[in-house]
Amino acid sequence: MTVPADTVTAPSGDPAPARVPWWRHALSALVLVGLLAVAGVVADTAPSGGGWQAPVEVEGRLGETVTGRNIEATVRGVRAADSVTTSNGWQGATTGVWIVVDLSVAAVVDDRAALLDGAVLRIGDRSYSASDRPGLSVLAGRSLSVGIPMTGPLLFEIPRDDLDSADGRGARLELGLDADPRVDSLLVVPVDLTELAAVPTIETDEPVLGTPASGEPTEGAAG
Repeated sequence: MTVPADTVTAPSGDPAPARVPWWRHALSALVLVGLLAVAGVVADTAPSGGGWQAPVEVEGRLGETVTGRNIEATVRGVRAADSVTTSNGWQGATTGVWIVVDLSVAAVVDDRAALLDGAVLRIGDRSYSASDRPGLSVLAGRSLSVGIPMTGPLLFEIPRDDLDSADGRGARLELGLDADPRVDSLLVVPVDLTELAAVPTIETDEPVLGTPASGEPTEGAAG
């Protein structure tokens, strides 16, 4: 004898599924379009590549105090020489030319591990770091104090051709607390190297705390 399979039948009294109003579909579509538009704006305005890590440049002029997040500096003058003798007796002769920057620099809010490690002279697509060969007779790598500037020289050795080049006219001095200034302040002072006449030699003064009494920049050139 064959036993018929059980058959389940939905109760005839169950309600029909509720229909979603058409305006809810339209509202969902509008919200989706709005989200896509916002995403497009963010994508277009967001820094590309490593732009979000770029340093925050603060530009100033020769003789002007320029202040960043934790560094403040005044470029008092820029000079050029065939050779340099520093206060500790170090002598630098070069087949190029020395750019001597007379600088006052200090920390602003915190002097823990505050060093002048990011001093660069940029000429076109070339960059020259401040020389640390003269040791403590220059400011490169020196510790900075809050509110008490240290005044002294920075030395850059560059090719002589750069002194009279088109790029030299638009050179810029860049100052930061770190050799890698990303996501931090970078002080920028334009310098026109073509206005400099190289002298045979320059003797630099010993770095000191404080600023010169006169407050006047030494001979130099601004961009």
